[in-house]
Amino acid sequence: MKAQTEDEVIERYLESIGGITQLKTVSSVFSEGKFQYQGNEFPFKTYAKSPGFYKIEIGKPATPFVQSYDGRAGWRIDGFNNNSKLVLLKGGAALSFPNGAEVELESPFIDYRKKGNIPELVSKEKVGDRECLKMKLTRKSGKIEYYFFDGITAHLLLKQSQVKMAGKLVWVDTYFSDFRKIENLLIPFKTERKVKDEVISVATTDKLELNTEIAESQFLP
Repeated sequence: MKAQTEDEVIERYLESIGGITQLKTVSSVFSEGKFQYQGNEFPFKTYAKSPGFYKIEIGKPATPFVQSYDGRAGWRIDGFNNNSKLVLLKGGAALSFPNGAEVELESPFIDYRKKGNIPELVSKEKVGDRECLKMKLTRKSGKIEYYFFDGITAHLLLKQSQVKMAGKLVWVDTYFSDFRKIENLLIPFKTERKVKDEVISVATTDKLELNTEIAESQFLP
C-alpha cells in the first residue's frame, strides 16, 4: 500500500460504500434479523431515523429487551435481566446500545471537519488476514475511536471504541462483514462485538430497508 493522507483514505472509504451523494439520501433504516447473546439467539428489529433517532427491540421470550434514543434522551427495558420496568437513560448510557449501533445515521466521516471530528492515520495493522489502515478519530466531544480500513477494498472492517460495562469503561472491538449492496450502498449484514478475544454479541441481518417511513413516536417511551 502506498502512503495515503487522511482525506484520501476517507474519500476512498466513502466511495467504496456508495459515495457521499448516495449516502446523504438515506433518511431512515429499518432492519431485522438474529441477535446472539449469552449463548442464546433472539430475533431483533432496529429503527434508525435522521438525524439521531435509534431503537432496538430484541425478542427475548417473556420479557423483551428494548432500548431507544429520541435525539435528546434514552430509555431501556432490560429484558436480559428479567426487568420489565422502563428506565430513563442519560449521558453515555443513553448512547450505548447492545449491538454497538451509532445513534447518528450519518457516518462521522461525512463532512467530518464541519462536525469537528479530527482523523489521524496511526499505523498499518492486520484484521484477520487483511492488511488495514488504522485511523484514530477524535470526536468533537473528545471521545476517541479507532477505525480499520481494508487496504485493498477500503471497506471498514473493525471499529474500536470505549463502552461502559458493569460500571467500567472497556474497549470493544466491533467487526463488520457480509457486505451487501442495497440501493447502491454497501452495507455490512453481520456485526460481531468482542472484548479482547471474547465474543459479546453477534447481530446477523436478514432484512434491511432504506428510507422507509418511521414515525418519531416510535422512539418515545
